[in-house]
Amino acid sequence: MMKATDHDMKSPTTSFSNKNIISERLKWRVVSFLLLFSVIIVSCRKAPKVSYTQAQKDKIENEMKSLEAISDREKRFQQYKLQDNKLGMMIGYRYLGLAYRNSTQFDEAIQAHREEYNLAVELKDTVELVIALNNIGTNFRRVGALDEASTYHYKALMLSDQYQGDSSFVARKNRVISLNGLGNVHLTLGNTEVADSAFRLALKGEEQLGSKLGQAINYANLGSLLEKENKIDSARLYFKKSLKLNREAGSELGEALCQLDLGELEEKDQAWDQAVRRYEKAYQILKNIDDSWHWLNAVFALIDFYISQDNYAQAGQYIAEAKPVVKQLGSFEYLTRLYHAEYMLSQKQGDSRRALESYVKSQMYKDSLMGETKTRRIQNLRLEYERKNKQREMMAVRQKMKQEKTFGTLVLISSICILLFCIAVIGFLWYVIRIRSKNHKMMVQIERIKDSFYTNLTHEFRTPLTIILGFSKQIADGSLVDRDELKKAGELMHRQGSGLLDLINQLLEIAKLKSGTVQLDYHHQDIIAYIRMITESHQALAKAKHVELMYMPDQTTLMMDFVPNYVIKVVRNLISNAIKFTPKNGRIKVITQVEHNFFQLQVVDNGKGIPAEDLPYIFDLFYQAGRSSAEVGNGVGLAMIKQLVDMMDGTLTVESEVGKGSTFTVRLPLKTVKQVSPTNAPEEHNPALPCTEPVEENVDTEVNEERASVLIVEDNTDVAHYIGMQLNRDYNLFFAHDGAEGLDKAKDLMPDIILTDMMMPVKDGLALCRDIKSSDVLNHIPVIMITARCNDADKLSGLEAGADAYLEKPFSADELKVRIKNLIERNENLSRKYALSSQTDINNMSDLSTVNQAFLHKFIDVVYAHMADRTTDAESIASDLCMTSKQLRTKIYAITGDNTSVYIQKIRMEKAKRLLKSEQNSSIGDIAMKCGFEDVSYFSRAFKKLYGITPSQHRRQPL
Repeated sequence: MMKATDHDMKSPTTSFSNKNIISERLKWRVVSFLLLFSVIIVSCRKAPKVSYTQAQKDKIENEMKSLEAISDREKRFQQYKLQDNKLGMMIGYRYLGLAYRNSTQFDEAIQAHREEYNLAVELKDTVELVIALNNIGTNFRRVGALDEASTYHYKALMLSDQYQGDSSFVARKNRVISLNGLGNVHLTLGNTEVADSAFRLALKGEEQLGSKLGQAINYANLGSLLEKENKIDSARLYFKKSLKLNREAGSELGEALCQLDLGELEEKDQAWDQAVRRYEKAYQILKNIDDSWHWLNAVFALIDFYISQDNYAQAGQYIAEAKPVVKQLGSFEYLTRLYHAEYMLSQKQGDSRRALESYVKSQMYKDSLMGETKTRRIQNLRLEYERKNKQREMMAVRQKMKQEKTFGTLVLISSICILLFCIAVIGFLWYVIRIRSKNHKMMVQIERIKDSFYTNLTHEFRTPLTIILGFSKQIADGSLVDRDELKKAGELMHRQGSGLLDLINQLLEIAKLKSGTVQLDYHHQDIIAYIRMITESHQALAKAKHVELMYMPDQTTLMMDFVPNYVIKVVRNLISNAIKFTPKNGRIKVITQVEHNFFQLQVVDNGKGIPAEDLPYIFDLFYQAGRSSAEVGNGVGLAMIKQLVDMMDGTLTVESEVGKGSTFTVRLPLKTVKQVSPTNAPEEHNPALPCTEPVEENVDTEVNEERASVLIVEDNTDVAHYIGMQLNRDYNLFFAHDGAEGLDKAKDLMPDIILTDMMMPVKDGLALCRDIKSSDVLNHIPVIMITARCNDADKLSGLEAGADAYLEKPFSADELKVRIKNLIERNENLSRKYALSSQTDINNMSDLSTVNQAFLHKFIDVVYAHMADRTTDAESIASDLCMTSKQLRTKIYAITGDNTSVYIQKIRMEKAKRLLKSEQNSSIGDIAMKCGFEDVSYFSRAFKKLYGITPSQHRRQPL
């Protein structure tokens, strides 16, 4: 009877009998000799490397495994094929083959697994090769082609042994599958000794792998062998072990096949009722799981049983049910069993003619299944495998003898060689390590530069989109109707849109230059006039930045060959950068002159300068000098103009010193050998310059005491103006251009909430947030961080710095308003709650944050210290806390809801309340003095006003 031995597993164990020939002692003696030749000798063969990771392979396997229908797997396979995904196609063929096999489409299964094998060869995936060979072997075994099945299983086993260095679960499991398949072939042929050896090795491997299902399969196989040897009790024990393991593994197929095996043993013991119950149970399970191949085992078991019980009608019914399925499968084994069953039934019914026909067909298929030539070839394959194993063992023994014979002679030579080799290796390794370290640092730096580039480029896109999308939404929903506001919104949207378009054009220009397909449009014109127009167009921006911009040509006109569009972009970028990085009251000079048939342009500034370590990389596309996050820009401009200058056969260089400024020098040839267009009128090539008019600065609003105050810290004036337009109706607004200015304004103004950008000059938003949260004066103020940097690491950095909320650009104006309102109301609610609770217990701070609790404890300690000398005025206490009276008043009110003097009064009263109970012998006047009250009558009135009873009445109350 066929057993559950062709379960589709995925891995292997150890080899048939592959032991290490060289002893441990000899290995240690010859290690020095082997070291000499380690560069050119490979001690053991390893599986070729594949070009994908195990994680990628596992992902595709899980995708294919989750698709149960053949049509779904075929559809997914076609997607991999269209993508030319070789890995996906390889695994797809494997799972398609399994699906075809399970649906008895054996031709399609064999073809799919052969394609899997071909792709595994192409991808050099040894593990997949073994899987494919085992799958092909199992397919041939299912149709009874034992000759081909044994060939593929032996190939899989030999390949597993050849690459036994791969000790992964998958590799070991596949070797076990090979052994299992060979055992089933030999079991079918009646070679019980060989089959027993293969099954026991497979069982050992499954035990090492901890696979219950694999163990169950091999226990069932061994039970079949014992049954053939008529060891019924031992066979029953093995079948029951298999049944138990199958149930633990949840395998209905395995359980059904074990029921068949045990039913056969019950039939031999003439326990007819138990036997037929087991057969019918197996029949029902296999029918429910739709496994035609194994279902036929149950059908034939019932056929044989009913024939033996002379129940011809029942036997004939099962034969009729099995016949179309067997013919569809086309398996020689099942065809043999079918016609043999017909023969037995017809013979018992007395139908000699039909019995003879069935007998002839049965023998014909049996000869096809177990022909002598095929059996001899299978035996030869086994002998060939064993012969190669013996050859490897003999070669290892001869090698050992040769090594031992030559060992003594080579000791002296190897020692000298080892010394020289070690010196060379150490030197080489030192060199390799140094090179690798340098390459690693370079790769890390490149990755860091790329990350920074994309992050800042994202910032450059998100910032203008914040304004454009924000205002466009307000215009669309009709909330922005005031003419002046509409006009201002339009100006901001146009300015930001122009800047965004300019950035996109720069990126497109770089891409065009890199493609090498640009046709240069040379003109012979007056370059001095061009540069003068460009310089003058930047005067307004320079004045707005309080920077002096001068153009200093050494001659009034100069006719030369140049590309007007390129010159505009080069000069514009150099001047814009100079204005950007030159401080207030700085100076920029644009100098032009002719030297040795070259036109030379210099842009000289007295700005911040560039660090020396950044100068070699300043023109790289992804590189940005190590300035603060807001100053680095997007890393596009200088890379673009360097390529533009190179395209005009010129040079671009830079000289810079930190703190003194930078000088960018462009040199262009006066004449070019390339085609030059005729001279055009200057107006035809007037430079299309970006919007460079100065941006109107945001100004603080007039203070309305009934409104909460919001401090907006944002270096982009347009974004700050946009935020201000959303909030100006409900809040007092104050503006700061960078973190340092924002911190100073926060200390001076003590706002109710702070909005800050993350990327700013001088001090960024993270540093500002950390300074606020570490300040006793400011740490009660909530902070909302608004930024275009929106990955998880940036969010985490903002929250770790103490930000109370985090908004991504472009943000929703409504969300911003709600967050501001909620944070302010939260603080107000806490202060109101604390104010109410502090009327009876000044130390009840459980609802306050940790930093606010710490501040109040410190404040109370200072008040207690001042009670003794009766100087509990707000100014003295603020001085001890290193705060101004205004800062102290604002902070106390924000936390408690009381002004400073009222809260100090409550602290003094709370202490008096405790002393009245703890110091019964002290007079009320003494207690009043200890709490800083010189007038006892005033103390009594204030105490009664706060607590509703006089000090004397409080003292008489029970504890």
